[in-house]
Amino acid sequence: MKIYIDSREDKERINMFKGYTFFSDAEVKNLDIGDIVAIDGDKKIAIEVKTLQDWIASCNNNQLRKEAYQMQDCPLRAIIVYDDDKLNTRYTRLPTPGRNYDIMAECAFRWHVPVFFCDNEIKFVYCVMDIIKHISKEFDPLPKPIVVKKHTDDMVAVLINLPHIGVVTAEKLLDIFGTPGGVFNATDDELKNIKGISKKQIKIIQRMR
Repeated sequence: MKIYIDSREDKERINMFKGYTFFSDAEVKNLDIGDIVAIDGDKKIAIEVKTLQDWIASCNNNQLRKEAYQMQDCPLRAIIVYDDDKLNTRYTRLPTPGRNYDIMAECAFRWHVPVFFCDNEIKFVYCVMDIIKHISKEFDPLPKPIVVKKHTDDMVAVLINLPHIGVVTAEKLLDIFGTPGGVFNATDDELKNIKGISKKQIKIIQRMR
C-alpha cells in the first residue's frame, strides 16, 4: 500500500502523521484531490481533512459541495473533521443542528462521501488509519456479526465488559475478591500474585480504581 499526504497540508499535521509508524513511509506531494490518498493495488481512497473551523466555514460558504464534487473521480472517499481546540466561537457563525445534519446527509447519500467526526487529533489519526486499512476489504464477504450475550451473573457481566477480561478471568477474580468492587480495590501485589493474569489485564483493572 502506498500513502500520499498533500504537501499543502499544515506542517505540524504532516509531522504528526509521520510520527506514526503507519505513515512513516508516506510520500508528501501535491495532490489533485484530498489531503490524504491511499492506493492499494487497484483500490484508491481520497480523504479530505478538516478542522472543526474548516468544516463550519465550508458548510457556510458551500465549499464542501465543491470538494465533494471534485472527489467523485475517486472510487472511495471520505471527509474527516476533527476538533483541534482552535475553534473561535466569537467570530464564527455556527450552523444550526438541522443545517449540520443536512450537509452530512447530503454528503453521505447524494455525493457518497461519508463524514467522520473526531474529538481530538489522536482520535483523528486513528480514524484515518482505520479507514485506510479497510480499503483492501471493500469487496470481502461481510462476516456474520457475533453478538456477545450478557452473562447471567451480573457481577461477571460487569467485569467482562472491560477490555481483555473474559469469562474465565472474571470468574477467577470474583472467586478471590468476591465482588467487582473488591477486584477494583485489590492492591497491585494481590493482582500480580494471581496465576494467569496478564500485565495488560492488571493495567485495565488499575484504571478502574
